[in-house]
Amino acid sequence: ANGLRDELSATSRRLGAELRGELKATVKQEQTTIAALDEQLWLTDQRLGQRIDEIVQQSSHRERISAAQTMAELAVASRSDRAAAVAAISEMASARSSTSPPPRQWGSQ
Repeated sequence: ANGLRDELSATSRRLGAELRGELKATVKQEQTTIAALDEQLWLTDQRLGQRIDEIVQQSSHRERISAAQTMAELAVASRSDRAAAVAAISEMASARSSTSPPPRQWGSQ
């Protein structure tokens, strides 16, 4: 009876140790996977930030060019035609803004 009890106790300790070892290995693998996903997310976030900055710079550049063109058109207009030129340029600007697509709303499909 004691031999059987000792054998069961030893088997229980061995199985417990195996289970703890497998659990440690699984936790370590999960930590490695999470770290890799975290790195991938960080890199994606960096690239997205850079792309947003590029788009903002391009947009600002286009706005500066448009403003410069408007100023040039005003400078060229004669004094008598200046009021008509301002009205025409305002009309063109509002037409441009009405043909621009609305800004993308994040989260909407």
